[in-house]
Amino acid sequence: FYHIYVVNGKAQGVLMPTPAVVQAAQLARALALLLPGFRAAKAGDSWADTTSADTTVSGAGVTANTSGRSITVWTVTAADGGVKQIDGVIAGTTSVGSAQMQMDIQLNGTSHTVAPVGELATTATSKAAGQANMSIAGNAVPMKMTVEMTVTRIP
Repeated sequence: FYHIYVVNGKAQGVLMPTPAVVQAAQLARALALLLPGFRAAKAGDSWADTTSADTTVSGAGVTANTSGRSITVWTVTAADGGVKQIDGVIAGTTSVGSAQMQMDIQLNGTSHTVAPVGELATTATSKAAGQANMSIAGNAVPMKMTVEMTVTRIP
């Protein structure tokens, strides 16, 4: 189960799974793509959604700190026949660190959602690319990253 609080068509806070396990939390970003459909909007409307998280997780004798911030600027590109198409431009950063390892990630990308007016989106896609820098035991490891998600609501 995921808990979400919606005010005036906008999800407030972060989607929280119960129980709070890492695997379920990793799906939260994909599920959040379905939420812009809640907002009452017409073609040409735009808004920005900002999501921030700061968490400390302990397990197997390791404590890791995770922080992140994502800003998505959404624009309704069409609203015909009771269906909205919503496009977003995303910029985000994430940092994960423990005593043994630190990783800093920067991603930029786009999202596209199709939603019946006043309902959750029926389909959503997101593509992002960027770079990450990981430091393990003092050794720097630069990486390039690509993330692609497709979410389809099952009626």
